[in-house]
Amino acid sequence: MTILRIGLLAESTFADRHIRELVHWARLQPAVEFTLLIVRPSGAGRRLGWRLLQAVAACERRLLRCRGREGGAARWDVSGGGRVLAIDAAAAEGGTAAAALARAHLAALGLDLLIQCGPGPVGAGLAPLARLGTLSIDGDTDELYRGGPHFFWECYHKRPKTGFAITLKAGDGQPARILRRGFFSTRYLFSLNEYYVRKKSLPHLKQLLLDIAAGGAPPPALAMRPFSGQWLGGPSLLQALAYIGKIGARLAEKGMWRAVCVRKKWEISFLRTSWRQAMLCQHIRAPAPRGRYWADPFLIEHGGKTYCFVEDFVWRTARGHISVLEVEADSARLLGPCLSEPFHLSFPFIFRYRGELYMCPESAAARQIRVYRCTEFPSLWEPAAVIMDQVSAADTVLFERDGRWWMLTSMDHSGSDDFCSELYAFWSDSPLSQQWQPHPCNPLLIDPEGGRNAGLIIEGKNIYRVAQKQGYDEYGKGILTYLITELSETRYAEQLVSDIGTAFAPGVLGVHHMSSNGGITVFDHKSRALVA
Repeated sequence: MTILRIGLLAESTFADRHIRELVHWARLQPAVEFTLLIVRPSGAGRRLGWRLLQAVAACERRLLRCRGREGGAARWDVSGGGRVLAIDAAAAEGGTAAAALARAHLAALGLDLLIQCGPGPVGAGLAPLARLGTLSIDGDTDELYRGGPHFFWECYHKRPKTGFAITLKAGDGQPARILRRGFFSTRYLFSLNEYYVRKKSLPHLKQLLLDIAAGGAPPPALAMRPFSGQWLGGPSLLQALAYIGKIGARLAEKGMWRAVCVRKKWEISFLRTSWRQAMLCQHIRAPAPRGRYWADPFLIEHGGKTYCFVEDFVWRTARGHISVLEVEADSARLLGPCLSEPFHLSFPFIFRYRGELYMCPESAAARQIRVYRCTEFPSLWEPAAVIMDQVSAADTVLFERDGRWWMLTSMDHSGSDDFCSELYAFWSDSPLSQQWQPHPCNPLLIDPEGGRNAGLIIEGKNIYRVAQKQGYDEYGKGILTYLITELSETRYAEQLVSDIGTAFAPGVLGVHHMSSNGGITVFDHKSRALVA
């Protein structure tokens, strides 16, 4: 078995959580051998604004830690159980005998890869010492912002998504190659944004390392894209002070809404038309009972009537179950709950198979993808199959095409329970199968604009995937509709056909789900409401 020898570059043996997780993972991999290289940063040339930003980020992490929020975790000692080598990076760059000795010591390790974990670049004296080069998680896929500090400018300018790229720098003067890229939703604090982007991109780095260990070489580079923005360095002192003001205003706004017991609440509305002709400003609201909200509506025709299955969320228990409504001429009548579990349920996707009705609700809290069979329509459903177990997945849709059953689902491999960015596909011969083959293009998408399902519309041979669009610090900002143009065991392609926003009514903060049967269209929308 070929061993991939990795040098992990860090500034200290006390590391952030994502570095600790990478070190722990590497120690458990039989095909990976790593050495922790502690590189002393020089800090030269850093602007006063950049240093102020680091102090502010440290305060942010302490605030998150006091609130028990992820992203504010302390640093851990990662030196145990592996080789640790301290390096003076500045000395290794020189032409002295000591520098030559340091480089010789590193060369003797026979490293295949360096992994850059700290904020500083790998110097020219260290980069050539690894056979394949240096891997790093950078923030340079955004079309507007590149340069350091990574993941800051998107937060500063309130961009809805933050880009990441796993790049390979060969150390021979060749341009860096991008091996994986994508986007995640931007968090409202810089330190939190940096933490989440690195945490969410870490599973992709692990998979790349396993692929390199198995193949002996990096995978082909992704195509480069033109960049029309500005290359930005660290913030100026004025920009750092402006950021402090922005954060103060954001925290004050959040605190104000909490103080007056105002929360963001979903509700559903109907239109008596197809989704293509829908004018959302003419919607008919279907209010939920007090203390609850309705979301994720799915329509189905049965016995000449139209029914709508919804997530029925109860504020008191902070948990959802599935309820069913009957759609009437100008209203929707609640029939009652139809499916509940000891854990949260939502997204009641309904489909037919061999003449029977099935439901695949979102059951991420159970770490399963479950399917239920209808035994007495519409109120009685029984477990039919657990089609995936021990997975973190949400908002799954199932459909048949060309004799195969396909699954499109939004998954999270980072442990953050954030399902808003990564879309995966699987196929099998039955929707009740427990053996699903992953699509070779997985993940199909890494982007909060379209990465999470929001419904499925089938019109003859045309299959439309409805997807969510996230906003800056706003879950479920809009709806995107894609026509699936190519689907096979080797390829997947889709084309954007509509983009639904929130301008149809005052006070609407987001829309994140749509269902249509041709004559009726239902969608959900979010606004602020007083919750006692």
